[in-house]
Amino acid sequence: MNSLSNYLKSLLRDRSKRKQEAWIKHTKASFGSCGSNVRIRHSSNFIHPECIHLGSHIHLGEGAWWRADGGITIGDHSIISRNSVIFTANHNYQGETLPYDKSLIKKPVIIENNVWVGMNVMIAQGVTIGHGAIIAMGTVVTKNVPPLAIVGSHGSRILKYRDKKKYEDLLSKEAFLEINDK
Repeated sequence: MNSLSNYLKSLLRDRSKRKQEAWIKHTKASFGSCGSNVRIRHSSNFIHPECIHLGSHIHLGEGAWWRADGGITIGDHSIISRNSVIFTANHNYQGETLPYDKSLIKKPVIIENNVWVGMNVMIAQGVTIGHGAIIAMGTVVTKNVPPLAIVGSHGSRILKYRDKKKYEDLLSKEAFLEINDK
């Protein structure tokens, strides 16, 4: 009986893994563009995936919730941790009805190369995050983030900057974190 139980558990695990792999393959194909070596974790929701453009060597953690009709671009060698929220459209509160009308105001979100976005980060429409920036866990990003900045807390306050010389040295050596798409 125990071996039958183990066998059935194994079948369910294999089926679940195949289902996740199929979801990942379908999701990548639905994006406007998707570079090489992109790892996407399951349990994510992408609205208007055709407006998402991913570079290469990217990791997207599980639980992402992105509304992309305004456009999302993510540069090479970027890591987006789990439970990220990105909105590129918002209701028009200055329209003809209250609390807002049916029109949407759309603005792109651009995440440049070599960016690390921590867990539970929310990024508002119209934001550009500069190359090499780090966004701390739980941050709400409502304005542009300069290159190499490390931001955290509500309002994406700059905490400090990365060491520019070290960053440029690592960049020139192409010393990127290895990402495999499995």
